[in-house]
Amino acid sequence: MEFVNLTKKDVQGMVFEAMEKITPIPWLGSVAEAVKSTDVTEKYADLGMPPPFTEWVGERTMGQLAEYPWEVANTKYQTGVTVHEDDLYLDKTGKVQMRVNQLESRLNHLDADLFFERMVAGEAGVCYDGQFFYDADHVSRNSGTQSNDIACDISTYNASLHGTTTDPSPEEAKVATFNVILALLKLKDDQGKVCNSGVRNFMVQCPVSLMPAFSAALNNTVLEHGVQNNLLKTGWKIGLEPDPRLDIAGWTTKFAVHCVDHPAKPFVNQTLRMPRIQILGEGSTFTVQNGRIAVFIDVWKKIHFLSWRASALGTLT
Repeated sequence: MEFVNLTKKDVQGMVFEAMEKITPIPWLGSVAEAVKSTDVTEKYADLGMPPPFTEWVGERTMGQLAEYPWEVANTKYQTGVTVHEDDLYLDKTGKVQMRVNQLESRLNHLDADLFFERMVAGEAGVCYDGQFFYDADHVSRNSGTQSNDIACDISTYNASLHGTTTDPSPEEAKVATFNVILALLKLKDDQGKVCNSGVRNFMVQCPVSLMPAFSAALNNTVLEHGVQNNLLKTGWKIGLEPDPRLDIAGWTTKFAVHCVDHPAKPFVNQTLRMPRIQILGEGSTFTVQNGRIAVFIDVWKKIHFLSWRASALGTLT
């Protein structure tokens, strides 16, 4: 058996090759505004809307934009592995490459992990107006009390087939989706005017356990007992992105709807420092003392709430 003595340079090549395989999450840019951060804490200010048009009588009247400031602090994230020097010499089964590929997988999933962690926290996480991101009592100047936390009582739906809150029928999923979108379209800005009336593109995110019902509701022209799916006749474009992280988080009866073509995204994805790779190899104090080569990756970023008016939570009850 012939062995190849891998070096730090070889490991470094493996790491960079693996990093090149990382692909952006296709849907993330639709719901999270990408921001190149320049400080440890970024300061944002959500400006209120200009006053609505009024009949011009006499002198012009002008209003002042309200300002709703808040801060988002970046967080450092890191991971790493160590490889024994003997494995570098005796690596006939590709163990080193496997460990490097696992690092790439961790990094590839980081944004999705952070996004769903933040979205799930929306029921108890405070956003810029001092309310929870998903809440029933948002108020901004002249908006009145508003809710983006919608209860969907499926027992009241006129469906030909009824399911349960954890296993709804496609008809019930259809009506629930419609009601949450309707709630989004009715939201008002701080001047008391509807702010989502022009939105036509939405994304539904649900646990995998609810995927069969919502997939049928968003795609099938005919539902149970020959019922026509009128949700497909609204002119809305509604995408579906189920994810097992929501199952793990306990969202057995919950789903979120985001406005994709809203001028303000519901979340912000800010990055202060892109992934940085460090390798401690032969000749380093770490390797001399431990007989191992270490590979570290760190990134400095944050995914946080941005505009609650562009997202709503539906809970099947």
